Amino acid sequence: MAARRTRLKFVSRIAMLVTSLGIWSLASSAEACGGTFCDNGPRAMPVDQTGENIVFVPEADGTISAHVQVQYTAGAERLAWLVPLPGVPEISVGSEPFFDRLLTATVPTFGFTRGGCGRVLRVEGGGGIDESEAQGVEPNVVVQGTVGAFDVVVLQGGSPEEIVAWLADNDYQQPPETADFLRPYADEGMSFAAFKLSATASSDQIHPIVFRYAAESAAIPLRLTGIAASDDMAIRVFFLGAGRYVPTNYMHVALNLARLDWPNFASNYYDVLSAALDEAGGLAFVTEYAGPTPQGAALYNPMWAADELVQAAPAEVVGVLERFGLLSCSGATCQANHPLILPLLRTYLPAPAGVDEQAFYSCGSCYPEYFETVAYDGAAMGRDFLERIVVPAREADRVLGENPIATRLMTLLDANEMVEDPAFHERSDLSNVSNSQSSVWELACSAGANSAYTLPWDLPQVALTQEATWPNFDESMPFALLAEKIPKSGDAETVLDNTDAVRDRLEAWNAERDWPPAPAEEPQAEPLVLPPDDPSLAEEPAAAEPSKTMTTEMGASDEQAEPAAKGDDRGDAGPSSTTSDSDDEGPVRRAAGGGCSSGAVTPRGVGDAFAFGSLLLGFGAARRRRGRSNRNARRVEPS
Repeated sequence: MAARRTRLKFVSRIAMLVTSLGIWSLASSAEACGGTFCDNGPRAMPVDQTGENIVFVPEADGTISAHVQVQYTAGAERLAWLVPLPGVPEISVGSEPFFDRLLTATVPTFGFTRGGCGRVLRVEGGGGIDESEAQGVEPNVVVQGTVGAFDVVVLQGGSPEEIVAWLADNDYQQPPETADFLRPYADEGMSFAAFKLSATASSDQIHPIVFRYAAESAAIPLRLTGIAASDDMAIRVFFLGAGRYVPTNYMHVALNLARLDWPNFASNYYDVLSAALDEAGGLAFVTEYAGPTPQGAALYNPMWAADELVQAAPAEVVGVLERFGLLSCSGATCQANHPLILPLLRTYLPAPAGVDEQAFYSCGSCYPEYFETVAYDGAAMGRDFLERIVVPAREADRVLGENPIATRLMTLLDANEMVEDPAFHERSDLSNVSNSQSSVWELACSAGANSAYTLPWDLPQVALTQEATWPNFDESMPFALLAEKIPKSGDAETVLDNTDAVRDRLEAWNAERDWPPAPAEEPQAEPLVLPPDDPSLAEEPAAAEPSKTMTTEMGASDEQAEPAAKGDDRGDAGPSSTTSDSDDEGPVRRAAGGGCSSGAVTPRGVGDAFAFGSLLLGFGAARRRRGRSNRNARRVEPS
């Protein structure tokens, strides 16, 4: 990844100053069955999840825990951060499986099911530090130590220039404009945590970090993040708490779902999201999920006893990890069930020179001479196992269990948009937002007719083009459906409402493509003719002609044959009739409806149509740059 695409992690009132060497993304992209469908159910794909991930957890004692998924560039020799904090935090190792649990359970999916012929939905319209006093005051080192794979120092006091000088003197890489980005936080009296990868640690030992500190609310210090942000930098923030969370000083946006390419599982999601955020002024978030906190098997296992690794002989270590369920060896391979297990083995029990590590760990007894001479530090292995795997897993289970509601928010920002730090607040009265969005592909009954998608909203369907592809609407079709400011209590303030514009554009688009198709006319039954009660008024019944009687008994008379054929052309059943066997009363015609013409299809009504609720959104595939100045020029109105 090029240096210009470098991304930064972030925390509440926290930002990270990353070296020019770049950072390596440990966040994985979700896949679904290798690109194939796993079953015969609704077709849907989870979206790419590359981006910056942080989880805020408001604690009962008034503090906030911020879990940060650290990212790093493969091959980089150094990593350095500078993290502004509203005080001196508690800092500990976080859990990578904790992030995996949240990302997997809340990843937005966009898919569709195939509806039957005639499923047509018709919707009617309707106290700071004075900079002069701080000049020349060197920052004080108030905390110094090691947290997992990182050396950590917390600095207090000093001007931005003094902080930059301290970083340079202590081998922290930094861009030349660092002091300007630090100034707003130094003026607010923030302390700074300086991080770098320990000299004895390798990049495969990178793990999440947890900061716990006193604060009234959670906020992301994007002003500092802008020092090395890329275009359309993806920022994904989670909250675990008693209710749903929303942005305080940023807009909240709902996407125009008609802009997403549903047949391709919303593969253009990032383009649509970027344009919708621009329409809302740029400083905005969307809600990708809000609902019950994802649960599952416990991340912590009480069997994980660090003392066993301390006391184990070198040849027994792999067996202990297998018994813990953290390593699964079969044949000539071993599968680690935690991302830090192999890094720990490589550190404290590395494979002999020239021996494949998979072969070595899967058959330790094959190398008895190695275990006779290896210098295994059981105490250090047990300490790191406890700090990096046991305690983080136990803490992750705690916060997942104590907080019933999870919220997942997303935005895309350029460096020049990072002018205000977004803050967030809880709104327990707001409804949930599903991360699973499904549409229905509706087919017309008659040959050669168009088709359309019914989307999960209370707006018209979207007809496909003549080539059966998704419409490429022109600039008259908005990207954002709604943009609102949501206060801490009371009703939201609607800043942008494009609902009517979207409805009008869809109705015009559909009309140009003769969608929805005109409903087929119901066949008209011939009136029932009864014999008159007064024999004096009754007409003499005509003698039945044998040929007509035969035809009538088989299905329809000569006079009725033509309407039946027309019913076939419309896709509707034609009328049927019969005659009485009694010559005394004459032929009695009965109402149609007991049969239908061969090949006819009766359309299902609106009552069968897909049920819809949430307006809010999800993801597509790979992110693209916005290219704001050229975006409208690239849009082409389909014929």
